[in-house]
Amino acid sequence: MSAHRRIALGIAAALAASVGLASATLGAQAQFIGAGNYDFAHTNAFFQTSPSDFTQPSIFISVNVEHDISMPLGAPRTTTDNVQLFYDFSSESGFGEGCVFLNPSDFTVSSDLQTATLSTTIAQDTPTCGFPPFGTLPTIDVTWTASTPVLSFSGTGRFACVGYTNESRSSNSSDGANATATLAPALSGSFAATRASILSSDQLIHAQGAVPPDTCAQGFGKGAFGGFLAAGTYSQNVVQANANLFPNDPSMPLIFVTVRRIAGTSRPLSGVATSTNETDLDVFVQSSTLSGSGCFVIDPTNFTVSSDLTSAALHSKLTGQTPTCQSNNSLSPPLNVDVTWSGPGPISTISGDSQIACQRYHSVTSSRQTINGSGTATIALDAFTSSFTTTAAIGTSDSRTTATGVLAPTCTLN
Repeated sequence: MSAHRRIALGIAAALAASVGLASATLGAQAQFIGAGNYDFAHTNAFFQTSPSDFTQPSIFISVNVEHDISMPLGAPRTTTDNVQLFYDFSSESGFGEGCVFLNPSDFTVSSDLQTATLSTTIAQDTPTCGFPPFGTLPTIDVTWTASTPVLSFSGTGRFACVGYTNESRSSNSSDGANATATLAPALSGSFAATRASILSSDQLIHAQGAVPPDTCAQGFGKGAFGGFLAAGTYSQNVVQANANLFPNDPSMPLIFVTVRRIAGTSRPLSGVATSTNETDLDVFVQSSTLSGSGCFVIDPTNFTVSSDLTSAALHSKLTGQTPTCQSNNSLSPPLNVDVTWSGPGPISTISGDSQIACQRYHSVTSSRQTINGSGTATIALDAFTSSFTTTAAIGTSDSRTTATGVLAPTCTLN
């Protein structure tokens, strides 16, 4: 995978996070931040060409301004200020790639995200940030002009587990842009972007208490709703348990089991109200005995969870008549799946509110999760003569969204 592809995927992930999409794995971990106050502010502009004619240059440019302030309790305040440029271009007449630090004056962005400019010359002594420049050293000039309305995401969140709390407030704004670039002397002429955007984000965090153990889970579940909902009200409750077996012994199977009970209602202002109540079982197995994956709609009585989230049980027989919840199942029934979860771990609670706004469209989502992220599970599949004990988690999630207005077609990134 090329470097500019890796960067592009990172930007896509950041955009997904700003919309509030959650990880699909229960108990997904990230490093906890220590007690103190923090402010993480970033501005980014990117430019990309995707020519269908391979005789035309392929160009990727991403500029990121970082302004981070950390004030951990009992430690000195630190401030990080830098401007990073990643560029990658190739053509019949030249190529180049690098990640460098710029002078702040080389890149400017208007406060309303309507315009941005980059003008810089890469030299042999330009400070690097991971990818030292190679190929032709270019002079890069780019201008961005907003072509879509500003799309904004904002929200507040609170995490708590075993005496530790983390409260945050975040805001993200972005718009698509028209952009042109020149990269002399490697490429002659100017080039229009196929995709371009300008983004800004700011996150304030206040944390208290000792850093909790990793068994304090930080989130679970699929995103409650996808995309931008039409005007109306929507709610969803999820009860979920998972068990993941990552053996060190290569002779043992790799197994992921996730069972999820989803109950939801959708009441669009213009449309018919609908409700769902479904229990889905996801199974992935890789071994010399059995390999494949599948999603199946099972009888809800096959899955039980205690009210305090300290135990759960799954007993399901998959047959050729069991409905599926995805079209590309590679795991073929019959298969008996039996999993028991147990263990009183530290309980994490995660709550928050988020908002999406663009012109006359506005939506507000409130959500809460409660997770026991340190239990254990015993997995038994009839394809194997023995059962397996591994790490596991159990949790619940509730969310409610209210949307008003109509999302204009122009409220999107290029």
